[in-house]
Amino acid sequence: TTDGHMQMHLATRDLGVAFRSGEAINPIGVGPIGHIAFRTDDIDAFKRHLDAHGVQYADYGTRFARDWHQIFFLDPEGVIIEVH
Repeated sequence: TTDGHMQMHLATRDLGVAFRSGEAINPIGVGPIGHIAFRTDDIDAFKRHLDAHGVQYADYGTRFARDWHQIFFLDPEGVIIEVH
C-alpha cells in the first residue's frame, strides 16, 4: 500500500459464500491457503486493467468489509488473488 503498512485478517471457512453471492470464486473456503491479497489505491483502474487483459474476476464490492471494495481472480496456477 502507499502507506507502507501490512495487514493480516482471518475469515471463517464458508463453502457456500460464492453460491449465495452469485459469484464464481469463493475466497474463503478453497485450497490450503484460501487466498492472498494486495491493496490498490485505484480499484476501478485495476478492474479496467484486468478487463483489458481478459482476466475474469469476482467483484464482491464491499460485501465483506465496508471500507474495502474487494475483487478476486485466479492466477495461472489457480491460486485465488484478492485486490482491494
